Amino acid sequence: MTTITASNFARTTPAPAAATPAFTVDPYDPDVIARRTADAKRAETTADPLPNDLIGKPAPSYFRSYDQLKTALYEMEAKYPGLVEVRDIGDTAEKIAGTADRDILALVLTNKAMTGDKPSTLNVGGIHAREIANPELLMTFANQLLAGHGTNADATMLLDTREVVLVPMLNPDGHAVVEKGFLGERGGNTMQRKNTDAGEPALGTDLNRNFEYKWGGPGASASPRSETYRGPSAASAPETKAIQQFAIANKPDFFIDWHSYSKLNMYPWGDSREKTPHHAAFQALAQKFTSFNGYSPIQAIDLYATTGTTDDTIYAKNGKASMAIETGSSFHQSDQEFAKTLQENLPILSYTAKIADSPFERVFGPDVSSVTVDPTTRQLTATLSDLNNGKQAIAGAEVVLDPNAAPGTGMALTAADGTFDKFDEAVTGAASALPGLDPNAGDGTLVYVRGRDVAGNWGPLTAQWLTGPAKAAANSVSDAATSAAGVS
Repeated sequence: MTTITASNFARTTPAPAAATPAFTVDPYDPDVIARRTADAKRAETTADPLPNDLIGKPAPSYFRSYDQLKTALYEMEAKYPGLVEVRDIGDTAEKIAGTADRDILALVLTNKAMTGDKPSTLNVGGIHAREIANPELLMTFANQLLAGHGTNADATMLLDTREVVLVPMLNPDGHAVVEKGFLGERGGNTMQRKNTDAGEPALGTDLNRNFEYKWGGPGASASPRSETYRGPSAASAPETKAIQQFAIANKPDFFIDWHSYSKLNMYPWGDSREKTPHHAAFQALAQKFTSFNGYSPIQAIDLYATTGTTDDTIYAKNGKASMAIETGSSFHQSDQEFAKTLQENLPILSYTAKIADSPFERVFGPDVSSVTVDPTTRQLTATLSDLNNGKQAIAGAEVVLDPNAAPGTGMALTAADGTFDKFDEAVTGAASALPGLDPNAGDGTLVYVRGRDVAGNWGPLTAQWLTGPAKAAANSVSDAATSAAGVS
């Protein structure tokens, strides 16, 4: 059995190109959806061991222990003190019992020098211990976002104007059982799902049936030995209580709970077929995610009835966008499958941060890509598309200096062909004419472009350097550089 050491973990897995993937299957095909939901039902309820071809295999290279992940978080804070804060948001069941020393850690990413109200996102991974890819998906996003600050225009915009909060591992005690399983140690189980309730893995609580909203209803078991055991009372597990209190107190503008497996983009409600007040927007968000990852978009109830879940509870408490994504096709994704998971889902992490100022509205507005500014003339060009946002004609575009400026208050850009009448449009304008622009502004100055469709929907901002990033010689961010930063 391979020993878990720092040397055999991938720390900087490069993100493949973030272009819209060519899907090998139609995610909207009823047969595809049926197969994926069947996989998800099996994944949710199984306590069976791994297939024979996986038993005894070492951990994939991206997998790391709780202690290694904790060390990485604090190293990140030390390396980027102006951009990172690690917050201890609660103790695990075993720490409270005095049998282990594990904390639930939140990674808060934002440029501390840029003050004011900032829209926020909260992404959670590892609520089910055997779903090992998602903690590393969130860690990869964090590393690449931080590495892009000051060189990648969109990464710089996100850290300057947003608060991105990641809880990579909500279930450290359960994860420790998986670690022991990979090492072949006594008490280990690579299929551990629940927390351990102070050292009793088989009698642990399914944290994603322990949240307050509709706790104790369908899809949650009253039996402590069930894989979906709901716990003795709502939010009884300290891990549940920690993230629920944190989310309610901080009211993130976008929440995603990352799970494995079955390739589904899911939205509330999970306990009934009743539509939420934001049903149309949730449908649009799930379909937008599908344009990135090729997963099937469904209301959670279409999987089967669930209660006491993260996304339903946080939406019910806060009224903000709250969803769940099931990544990949296995609990223990291979290195090759994990690389695909990164390609499929890193763009979603950046996109949700982009639209966090108004997710239920921005999702209907056009996307902006390929923004360039001529370093000599400061002529700006960009491409707008509503292809994955409703397929409505573009009606206008603008450029602003202030990313907090209200939509419609910027300098208008013109259609390159003279008329706004298609859902794909090239636009242009003289960035040098921006009101308030210092004529001597040089490297390090960002401009921001957004578009509007004929229904009046404004999309998210996309950033570009006026002449170049302050910390790099390039005059524009190429598609390859943008992709490598995990920012779309």
